[in-house]
Amino acid sequence: MTNRHLRRALLEKLGITRQALSLRAKKLKQQTPMTTTDAIYIIAHHNGIPLDRYLAPELIERVKALLSAAPGSASKAASRQGPRPAESGR
Repeated sequence: MTNRHLRRALLEKLGITRQALSLRAKKLKQQTPMTTTDAIYIIAHHNGIPLDRYLAPELIERVKALLSAAPGSASKAASRQGPRPAESGR
């Protein structure tokens, strides 16, 4: 079951209805197999909701594992690292 406080914070931040959140979760679940609850936690993470404020550490670890398996996660991680250093010897 989804943490209701986290879901409420996410709905308020995004300014959407529960039905709209459900559709977003369904779309994410089509890309990577997961539960609806896990999909909502991933959406919350992507939207800047601090998961450690709402979830137990073991749930956060599960979300981290799903994030590493989700499509496009490598490109998102690379974009956070900043530009690559210039190659030497040119």
